[in-house]
Amino acid sequence: MTEANEVALILPQIIIDEFARNRDRVMAASRASFSSHFKRVREAIVQFAPEEGREATLKQLNEIDHRIATGGEAVNEAVGLIEKLFTTTEPVPISDSIHRTLGRRTASSNSST
Repeated sequence: MTEANEVALILPQIIIDEFARNRDRVMAASRASFSSHFKRVREAIVQFAPEEGREATLKQLNEIDHRIATGGEAVNEAVGLIEKLFTTTEPVPISDSIHRTLGRRTASSNSST
């Protein structure tokens, strides 16, 4: 939609900065979430699936889970799309007053944990 000029993205610089700062952590959490989901699916198949075809299904799930854990193709693709979208607009700079407010919030949240 942005490429067709149907919508315009207004993107504060802080969004880009925070995305970059948290990118690796979010990607790792997403991979772990996928892996956890596959583990639950495998457990359900072992418990409820008919014996015929069970091993083949489990083998396929294990292969997919391994590809996600090692390559994280789906996660990498999603992050790539977000980063591409970020390049379609000029970031909006953050005012000094917003920077101060964010600094106070960060300091406050760090002291309460």
